[in-house]
Parts: sequence; structure tokens; C-alpha cells
Amino acid sequence: MVAYLGALANDRRLHPRDPETDVLTRLIQGEHGRADEVERLTETELMHQCIFLLNAGHETTTNLIGNALHALTEWPDEKARLIANAGDPAIVKSAVEEFLRFESSNQLGNRITTCATKVGGVTEFRRVAALAAARGVKLAPHSPYFGPGALATLHLLAALSAQARFEYFYLWPEAMLYADALTPKRGDLTVPLAPGLGADPDPEMVRRYRVD
Repeated sequence: MVAYLGALANDRRLHPRDPETDVLTRLIQGEHGRADEVERLTETELMHQCIFLLNAGHETTTNLIGNALHALTEWPDEKARLIANAGDPAIVKSAVEEFLRFESSNQLGNRITTCATKVGGVTEFRRVAALAAARGVKLAPHSPYFGPGALATLHLLAALSAQARFEYFYLWPEAMLYADALTPKRGDLTVPLAPGLGADPDPEMVRRYRVD
């Protein structure tokens, strides 16, 4: 790849094209700074930039097209729907975004997280649940506590996913704020049906463990 690009760059130096339309010529000629100073890339920088542009602009585009065609063959109803609405730019734009989300065109990522990343909120929960459902992935949100957050998570799981898993600590607290509302029975939890979160805090537990 470097040998090919190097030969192509040498040819452009001998036979430059219009820098307004030819990216390689523009990269070779450099940028004009103050007092007509020209800033040019080194040979290594030029090769790196060419490879980056090739990967970013060509590989991802071809992968997107291929992945989109494959997805449409797997989902014929969506294919028919897209064809029927091909004249609507909003539908087409939405379809392209969905193809990118459903099957990434970039199979190599140079950035990785170095620590656990937390997302929260009902809207974000629903988005993640939809992603999990689309890929057949079982959902297990991280909310293993015994307070109102656990009750809210339980309701969301029951509403959005029949295959969800509720994370639960392997311990028995000294006291439970919501009595037995978050106590599993034979591995299952029953969603409380009272108004609000389904259960009210035990006033006696609030009084006993109050910190002034």
C-alpha cells in the first residue's frame, strides 16, 4: 500500500492536478500560512494521511453498502418498505443511519474504554433495550441495590423485555426499606402493582436508620 501510494505521490509531484478537486495534489502542495509561508507534510505524514483517507472514505463506504444489501436480504419486509419509500429523503436518511447502527461498517476500533461506563435514565434504558432486542441479547441492567432505583428498574424491565435479567446482590440486608417487594422467590421477582413505584418505604425502617 505504501509503495503504491508513494509512486502515486511521485507522479502527482511531476504532473500536479487541480488542487481544488484533487486531494492528493492539495496534500502535496501544502497549505499557505502567514506571509505566504507554505506548510507541507513530510513523506511519512503524507502516507499516513493517504491511508487514513482511504480507510475512512472508501472502506467504510463499501462496507456500509455491502452490509446494507445483506441486511435487506435478511429482512425482506423492511426491504419492501424502503423500496416503497425510496422517494422520501427522510426515510432514506433514516435507513442509512439504521444500517450504520445495525451493522457497523468499521470493524476495527482504535479506541477502547479503560473503565466501566455508566448510562442512565429512562430514555437511554429504552435505547439500550431496543439494541439488545434487535441482536437477541439478554438484558441485565446494573441496578443491584435495594432502594427506589431497583424498583424503577424492575418496572422498566417488565415493560420492555420479557427476557430481562434483574441483577441482585448475593446478600441479605439487615433490614429492607420496601419490606418484601424486592425479595426474590424461587429466583423470580414479582412487580409490585401499587401506585408510583409499586411500594412505599417502610416508615419504621426510615425512622430506625435515619441519620441526623
